[in-house]
Amino acid sequence: MLTGYTSSPRGTGSSASSSSSSSMALDRTNQFYQLVKEMDGSGTAAEAIAEHETGNSSGAASSSSSTAAVAQFNKYANEIGVDLHQTQMKIQELGRLARSKGIFNDQSARINDFTADIKRDLDGLSQKIELLQQHASKSAESKQALAHTSGIVKTLQTRLMGLTKDFKDVLELRTKTLQQQDRRRNMYAFSSSNPFQQRGGTEMADAASFKGGPPSGFDIEGGREEQEQMLQGPGYLNARANAVQAVQRTIGELGQMFQKVSSMVYEQDEMIMRIDSDVDDTMGHLNEGQNQLLKYFHSISGNRSLILKIFAILICFVIFFVLFLA
Repeated sequence: MLTGYTSSPRGTGSSASSSSSSSMALDRTNQFYQLVKEMDGSGTAAEAIAEHETGNSSGAASSSSSTAAVAQFNKYANEIGVDLHQTQMKIQELGRLARSKGIFNDQSARINDFTADIKRDLDGLSQKIELLQQHASKSAESKQALAHTSGIVKTLQTRLMGLTKDFKDVLELRTKTLQQQDRRRNMYAFSSSNPFQQRGGTEMADAASFKGGPPSGFDIEGGREEQEQMLQGPGYLNARANAVQAVQRTIGELGQMFQKVSSMVYEQDEMIMRIDSDVDDTMGHLNEGQNQLLKYFHSISGNRSLILKIFAILICFVIFFVLFLA
């Protein structure tokens, strides 16, 4: 922007001095363009200035857009990192619940809720990382930026793979815990059947011989039968079977997810290997260029004495011809 004073450029004498004393800074850019157009005659200078300003504005807009893309990528990566940490805490809580081995303290409902929630979180994280990978490939403007974004995406994919493996291990632990609880329940139910029955028959015989028979309606095996019905009821067994099937089904789905994440990490690894090979090639070319420069320097250094001898001989001939033959 050009600035000037309110005094006219043609003003002279006392009028110019009085107007300059009360002058104020004004924008003379439009007048400058008009003057250039009048002097040029065709308006090409003003158009060139306008095109120059348009180019500067477009360059600033492109730089600002690239900065915004990088900021958006960092924001998405930060959100995915926070989600990964929260999912890791859920998996740790699920592992604590899966290690509980009480027969009557059943945590199946809570474990199923945690399992479904974690599986949903892992699916969402996998989709988010895929979108982040697409955004990284589109927003990268140089090899360095592509290597940086690819490294971040690979780190997130590696963390997701680790969480998937931990979740799979927790589910396998849950399956083993259910099997141990079933074996313990069957062992207790089988071992408690015969001693109670034998003791019950002996006590009933003694009571009958001493008192003339047991009282009416009294069943000494009622407690044992009630306990066995509670432990071996169809509803309880069906719930345990459904829990085992749900865990096995989730493990199968996690296997597919694990393969998918592994393929994504493998693709990122191939891209990083290509970038690394390009960097190695560039370093090789730089080293080769440096070696050639060193060879040239050594060749020049080796011929320096010969050049000095030639110059000394020429100077001697010049002096000889000037002094004796002139």
